[in-house]
Amino acid sequence: MMRPRDHLLRRMASDLIGPLGGEHEEIRVWPSDQYISGILYPASIEDHPEDDEDADASDDDDGNPGGTVPMSLMRRPNVMGLSFALHADRPRVLIRAHAAVYRHQATPNDPAASLSWKRTPLALSPPDVVEVRDGLHSIPAGTVGRWWIRGVRTTDGWQATIALENVARPAPGRIASEEQHLFQIGFEVEAAEGTRIIARRPRLDHATDEDGKTNDLVYRDAEEWAVGHTCAASWRDVPENPVVETTWMPEQVVPSMSADGHAVFREEAAKRTFRGGSCFDAETLADAPDATVLRTLLEAVPNAYARWLQDVATRVETLERQGTLSADACAQARDNLKVADGVLARIRAGIAHVTSAEAPEVRRAFQLAQRAMLIQRRWGDQKPDTALGWRPFQLAFLLLALGGIAAPRGPNGTPSPDRNVMDLLWFPTGGGKTEAYLALTAFTLILRRLRQPSPDQGAGVAVLMRYTLRLLTVQQFERASRLVMACEHLRRVALAQGDGSLGTVPFGIGLWVGNKATPGKVAEARADVEEAKKARQLARCPACNHAPLAWDTQKRSPQYRVECRNAKCPLHGEPLPVYTIDEDVYRSQPGLVIGTIDKFAQIVRKPESNQLFHAPGGPPELIIQDELHLIAGPLGTVAGLYEVAIDLICRRDGVGPKIVGSTATIRRAKDQVRQLFNRDVLQFPPPVRDASDSCFAVVDHEAPGRLYAGVTTAGRSPKFILQAVCASLL
Repeated sequence: MMRPRDHLLRRMASDLIGPLGGEHEEIRVWPSDQYISGILYPASIEDHPEDDEDADASDDDDGNPGGTVPMSLMRRPNVMGLSFALHADRPRVLIRAHAAVYRHQATPNDPAASLSWKRTPLALSPPDVVEVRDGLHSIPAGTVGRWWIRGVRTTDGWQATIALENVARPAPGRIASEEQHLFQIGFEVEAAEGTRIIARRPRLDHATDEDGKTNDLVYRDAEEWAVGHTCAASWRDVPENPVVETTWMPEQVVPSMSADGHAVFREEAAKRTFRGGSCFDAETLADAPDATVLRTLLEAVPNAYARWLQDVATRVETLERQGTLSADACAQARDNLKVADGVLARIRAGIAHVTSAEAPEVRRAFQLAQRAMLIQRRWGDQKPDTALGWRPFQLAFLLLALGGIAAPRGPNGTPSPDRNVMDLLWFPTGGGKTEAYLALTAFTLILRRLRQPSPDQGAGVAVLMRYTLRLLTVQQFERASRLVMACEHLRRVALAQGDGSLGTVPFGIGLWVGNKATPGKVAEARADVEEAKKARQLARCPACNHAPLAWDTQKRSPQYRVECRNAKCPLHGEPLPVYTIDEDVYRSQPGLVIGTIDKFAQIVRKPESNQLFHAPGGPPELIIQDELHLIAGPLGTVAGLYEVAIDLICRRDGVGPKIVGSTATIRRAKDQVRQLFNRDVLQFPPPVRDASDSCFAVVDHEAPGRLYAGVTTAGRSPKFILQAVCASLL
């Protein structure tokens, strides 16, 4: 049964490639304006200014020169092809092709018909079976094309490339040229009798680096049957009777991953409950009465992971004995198991920190962080009985990373090794990465106060959370505000009950982004309506969801204050410690500052930004870098220079900040993190043997998976393509 997304893609293919009106359609626009992909142009085609949306654009959207490549420097393709592998002594294949041309309909007595074009299907398939032999040879493809067949003998068969060329040489003028365009062109190849199409051999350079070796192992069952040239390639009926074919809109379904993890987590959790609550329940963890109960609950995570790792190690030994897994793959699997053993050891160490009798403030900070996360979830759902169930990877990441915060120095007084490692949370989009590092944020904010002789000495900027895109930063600000306000609620409640252990200084959050998004000074927000709108980044109260909030309630105050006027709100009665103006952020030094990576360039131009790094509690201890994969190219080069200064500013007595990051997709993370932060990296969850199961994430065969689709756009400008795709989707 076709899903709605399949219908959407079929319609897009008709819109962008055609034919939209059937085999013999008639259209009233230039065919190359109607259809933007699936075209082979004549070899000597002349570009027309009206075809090039970027012909006069030498700057990009931000006014930077060189933002696009002029169409005059781009070649429109007149050849497309496929490469694939064959097994036979004398390989032979069947080629089936389809294409069409559009003929101009000229009617002198009807001016409107001068824009009419009639579709005419073409027969381009070779009439006979095609032989693949050493070298290059060609055969005609009707009067407008030519087939090129190249064969290379290999140790286990043949590598073949079949290409189709548009050899037309039209007369001058756009109409003549347009009539020689080959539209909706494509072909498929099937093996003839005595020949088999086989999967292509992996590229030899895959195993030259650590990422490549691991990918070769975990994706060892993924096969490539063809590769396209100009176009993309697809295949069907593999491996029984493979057919490889060209496509201008390649599609790939990436299986959904379940964040519930392997069954071993549920088995271990069933053994550990407290008052009927699960070990993955935030409220149960927050209510654990002592270290012994808390340790018993938390040990479900490392015990389950240890069982899974032992099963994987046993399986690798079995596959090696059977010869199913190569020696290189087995060696890489054992290397991966060593990394995973290190992860397991750090999770156990995190539990030891949380339950240590020598540092009870760590356990209290952990449990208060659980309480804060539960409160913010209930505020978000606006349901007082909502439960917060941790996914195994979230709780494991928290235990893994908190050691660097709980114990910045080792037993011998040297900096903790955890501070020199960036923990990179690698998980699919929507899996819950944000909750994992928000919990670590709450733990850091609270622990800084609990471990000081006077709690207010732990106030100030403790956590820097950075994004690369301003829009993404503002979106995440609302979620983070809810957490920080939950911490503030706990502080107010404790203070009202006579418990001053969390201090008198509010837990606050600051938004530190470019002044195109938020004002730089309070006076600007008060003097200009548009600047005031930019300052009001929260539309609703984080606690009660009341709207609108009351902004700038005290005009004589140097701060731009915000309050919730709902008398039933748990935060009613005092200003919300939310700061969205640079001047307020510097003055208030909120515990969490969310900013864009480019904003940190201000540290060399604005002396007042120095206040973010010199709070009563010392410099920030935790840096969270979201969407790490976006820090690449020129941005990464510049960011790496600033990171040297930021790392130095955040050091205290020789101990640098703890850095964690998150990403949904990345390659060569080790090199990138070393160049950016001068640290080793631990990717979590680490890959071990199979891409379908990392213990913390397993393939969900019941879910439909995420469908990715591309549009081949050779010879057309990016803006032209984007407009056409959006028009089809809308």
